[in-house]
Amino acid sequence: MPRITTYEAPDNLGLRPSETAVSARSMAGRAIEGEYNEIAAAQVAQGRALASGIETAGQAAVKYLDHQQISAGSASFASFVNAKTKQWDETVKTADPNDPTVAPKFMADVESQIQNFKGGFLTENAQQWAEAQTTRFRSHMYDKTGSDMAVMAGQAAVINTRQTVNALSNTVRGDPKSLDYSLETLESTTNGYVGSSPNLTGVMAGKVRSEILQKGREEIIKSAAMGYIE
Repeated sequence: MPRITTYEAPDNLGLRPSETAVSARSMAGRAIEGEYNEIAAAQVAQGRALASGIETAGQAAVKYLDHQQISAGSASFASFVNAKTKQWDETVKTADPNDPTVAPKFMADVESQIQNFKGGFLTENAQQWAEAQTTRFRSHMYDKTGSDMAVMAGQAAVINTRQTVNALSNTVRGDPKSLDYSLETLESTTNGYVGSSPNLTGVMAGKVRSEILQKGREEIIKSAAMGYIE
């Protein structure tokens, strides 16, 4: 029977198959890892470039919508302001100067239309623009309606107290000794009329009161002087 001779590697040869395989696999893994890292980095860079492009395009689209809505809104709002101003001017011509509900009712209608106008804007910048425009107009109309009603109430006060002044002037002309009483009556009735008017407040009330009293006193005193002369 043939004899098979076996050979064994010397202990000092330094080759261990298991360690060699592990080392080779580690090197291959590091090489593959490097390639994957490069691919991943390239994909990230590509993604950032794509995202930047999308963001830029989106911003351009929003700016276009901003301009489109604000441009159209400017013309529409100008027409709205003009129409409401004319409507108020017509309303105040026939309004009762002492009716405290005239201006609030008108402003309630203005507010309703303001909300409808603001609802037509979609972008954030366009909405902010619409809010700023309507806020200023609302404030302007509150001032205008209040001021106009106060002026009308003041004019009505002057007209309505004219009869009082005329009656007191006739009284002191026939009886000059009633001058003090007539002047006190003028002041009392004027204070009562001006103080009870719902649309006469603050500076306007003081102005109207002073005007009525000054002119009324002058006329009553002149009438009293005429009475003494006669």
